[in-house]
Amino acid sequence: MHHENSATRRAILLAALAAPALLRPAAAQPLWPSGQVRIIVPFAAGGTSDFLARLIAQRLGEKHGTSFVVENRTGAAGGIAAAAVSRERADGSVLVLADNSIASGPALGREPMVDPTTDLVPITKIVEYPALLLAGPRLPVRTLQEFLAHPRTRAGQIDYGSGGNGSAPHLAMELFADVTGIRLNHVGYRGMAQAMTDLIGGRIDLAISVVPTVRPMLDSPGLNVLAVATSGARVPAVAQVPTAREQGVDFVLGFWFALMAPRGLEPSLATRIQQEVAGVVLAAETRARLENQGGIVAASMPADFRAEVARDMQLWNRLIPEKGIRLEI
Repeated sequence: MHHENSATRRAILLAALAAPALLRPAAAQPLWPSGQVRIIVPFAAGGTSDFLARLIAQRLGEKHGTSFVVENRTGAAGGIAAAAVSRERADGSVLVLADNSIASGPALGREPMVDPTTDLVPITKIVEYPALLLAGPRLPVRTLQEFLAHPRTRAGQIDYGSGGNGSAPHLAMELFADVTGIRLNHVGYRGMAQAMTDLIGGRIDLAISVVPTVRPMLDSPGLNVLAVATSGARVPAVAQVPTAREQGVDFVLGFWFALMAPRGLEPSLATRIQQEVAGVVLAAETRARLENQGGIVAASMPADFRAEVARDMQLWNRLIPEKGIRLEI
């Protein structure tokens, strides 16, 4: 009897000691088991997408002890990089830091053709820079309502500049024309730098840009920021500029930068990567830096970002054919 009691007590003790181990969750599988991650940037070094990719690579590399490599692969307005990433293994080891032009690419017939909702997996919108509507000295208006009431506006005699047919500023201004029901005359340039020079010089009337680009020029004589195209509050970096909605015009548009992965990425893996990236861009120092540049930090969840990309594509799939917009060859 005594032997049985001892054996029973010993079994109970062993079970009690083992229970915490059984209840303890299994160690999470490493996010990047290969030990290396490549972030493909579709544009040249030095731009916003390159800055974001290198920031994320540095911070996550330090945190996870993983080797992050940033590769700049230019061409076809981001299409070449996006197409290449779509064919990679869907294990999180290859990502692309895309911008909003990827949503308009299919409607423009841009080659290689990449559909960001089927060929790629949208993971997170990192940051968005709301569009600024700029009027030059040739147009003596200081508010959006003054612009809409100006005789030359009503007569369809307004010239605006962009970085060329099918460029993001071109599409943005055509959306503005669509929302307001006015007619604008497009003047295409090889890039926005030349368009801004002509705007300040009084050779064109309007342009659309973002805070990081125009901040050095905001004190130029005769240059007025008529509106910022955000859906919410004003942008702190240009807090003096009212939103278009404040002025009665439902013009909302931002130039965003986002992380995407090859098609087939598991939703759970997309969520884990989003959480890691959010931890980087929502850190106080990084967030303050992006907001000081005029950005709105998003760090959106994969499902929300995927829905936003689909809405953007629906907009451009309607507007681009309606306006007869074609890419420059």
